[in-house]
Amino acid sequence: MEKSVHNISASLIAKLVNEPVTSYEKLYKKFKEGVKFAPRAYSVFFDSVEKMINGIQESEIYDFLNSANYINHKYIDWKNKNIETFTKFANFLKSKKWENKLFLYKGNTLKILFEYGNDYEKGVCIKLTPHFVLKNKNKKYLLYTIPSSKKIWKSDHVKALYAIGTELIKENNLKYDGFYVYHISQEMLVHNIGTKKLFNKVKMNAKYFAISVLDRAKKEKVQRIISIAEEFNGFDELEF
Repeated sequence: MEKSVHNISASLIAKLVNEPVTSYEKLYKKFKEGVKFAPRAYSVFFDSVEKMINGIQESEIYDFLNSANYINHKYIDWKNKNIETFTKFANFLKSKKWENKLFLYKGNTLKILFEYGNDYEKGVCIKLTPHFVLKNKNKKYLLYTIPSSKKIWKSDHVKALYAIGTELIKENNLKYDGFYVYHISQEMLVHNIGTKKLFNKVKMNAKYFAISVLDRAKKEKVQRIISIAEEFNGFDELEF
């Protein structure tokens, strides 16, 4: 039998940590009702960081931030959000610890596949694309940044994402010395924590989410819902 694999972003799975399985139905209903993601919400921010890494003057970057096109949203001012986020991250970049040590990640999306179901006929593929590479003292680290607000990303979510990234480095046999997650809104840098128990929890979250949401969606043939869940890429802000 051909394996049925669900592709799920690491960001979405990290958000399920400490959520009871019974709440997945609520999440599913929100998908079904057409929960709006903010596609490319922080794309201007990432473009600005790239400019800064490439040596563009901050004054030019702020001109770019002020003149860029943003997504129209009824409740969120994405222009101010991008400017505020860049300002915070720029301070991080300029600190002596990281100055001239951050580079854009240009590799492939990282993936880890694990199976579920009595006959192992199904699988969950967790995907994550790092944003940056940190180079320090002959060592290299992958860095994933979270621009979203404190309300949306809690400390446990950030740690869960760190656990996934750490496992992905091992699974993909990458020659990196570690994984970092930086939550810009909290100015919270996560690294060097134990991840074994946390990643086991993440795997269970992914399994139950796939069973209770994605498998059910397939039965109901709600293809649009599946595509939203599978394409959520971590740059977007899930508005619950």
